[in-house]
Amino acid sequence: MGLYKRKDSKFWWMCFSVGNKHYRRSTGTTNKALAEKIYAKVQTIIAEGKWFDFERAKHTFDELIERFMQTHAKQQRQSTQKRYKAAITHLKEYFSGLYLEDITPRVIVEYMQLRLQQGAKPGTVNREFRTMSRAMSLAKRQWEWIKENHCEKVSALKEDNERVRYLSEDEEIRLLDACTFTPYLHGQLKEIVIFALNTGLRQSEILNLKWEDVDLKNKVAIIRETKTKPRAIPLNNIACKVLMGKKIRNISGYIWTTGNGTKIMNRNLLREFYKALKKANIHNFRFHDLRHTFATRLVQAGVDIYTVAKLMGHKDLKSTQRYAHYNTESLRQFVEVLDAKSVLER
Repeated sequence: MGLYKRKDSKFWWMCFSVGNKHYRRSTGTTNKALAEKIYAKVQTIIAEGKWFDFERAKHTFDELIERFMQTHAKQQRQSTQKRYKAAITHLKEYFSGLYLEDITPRVIVEYMQLRLQQGAKPGTVNREFRTMSRAMSLAKRQWEWIKENHCEKVSALKEDNERVRYLSEDEEIRLLDACTFTPYLHGQLKEIVIFALNTGLRQSEILNLKWEDVDLKNKVAIIRETKTKPRAIPLNNIACKVLMGKKIRNISGYIWTTGNGTKIMNRNLLREFYKALKKANIHNFRFHDLRHTFATRLVQAGVDIYTVAKLMGHKDLKSTQRYAHYNTESLRQFVEVLDAKSVLER
């Protein structure tokens, strides 16, 4: 009886008896002090005659996350797995050691408020919350570990998605000049930035693009690694010139590669991109804002919101509406036709 370690698990396990039946249960933690507290709680529950009610809540948050990552997460894209891991790092700091039945709506809300106090943005907290909700949903519907997913009773935080930061012409010139002097990517950073400004593609969509997905003759690219379903996008002359200027095509098939011919990793691209921003003296700007720049310039040129949404790969037009107010000047010519019709102007 008591605590022990198993070769096939990193957690502390406990062995105890209720009546004539022996039980072996994981504590869901690698921390021995916490495992001892959990074991003591189980002993108290047994002594109070409440074990069989408690038995339904035997699974811990740590067990939930371990199974979630081993089963569900492994079937997802690398970018999704990376997002899950980032979320779980913070979730485990708060929920580790708790039994699933103890994770009530109040506890979940307290976690979300704590993360905000720590300086996390609402969008970040919501991604963590959705990861947890997905895991709890599997625990309820597929694994039958819990009767209720308490995340369903909690509302996500309101996010401010209206932020639109785009490059001015002067900033673009300075950024491209700075990109020229980035040695790590062998001059490819400038190519990637120009391509992003002329396609509006996400960072992952650019780095995952392969030669087999590009038809330079018809000026079309197929975007397969995307947040939505695969889509075809037209390439303008500038984007085509960038691709035609690529002299080496590596066996990996990726368009932008390292010196070893492998795909450039997101973190490596961002490291060099932020170096270029610093050199260009450009502040409050992210790689994703190149995408905002693409959309904003289209709208300013008079392209309608529906077309911009298609080019951006937005499933919901609400995501594109943030750019709507940038086309005021381009629309002015249409209202000015009324001047000629008005009796006041005669």
